[in-house]
Amino acid sequence: MNKEVFRIIRLARGYTQRELAEKLGVSYGLVAQIEAGNKKISARVARKFMEVCGVTDDDLLNARHLLNRKGESK
Repeated sequence: MNKEVFRIIRLARGYTQRELAEKLGVSYGLVAQIEAGNKKISARVARKFMEVCGVTDDDLLNARHLLNRKGESK
């Protein structure tokens, strides 16, 4: 999972960075740094994110595919 997918799913689920951080049990600053590309997403945070947001592996693949297509159309 990359920062773009993380952010898109967060927004699609209607969470602010602060709300998501609380649900993940991490600091708001960590969520902000992940989305800014300053911190990598740990395996633990990725698993919790998928659980909290109800994301499947297929959802991640679809999100990556959409991002790749968006990049190709530029």
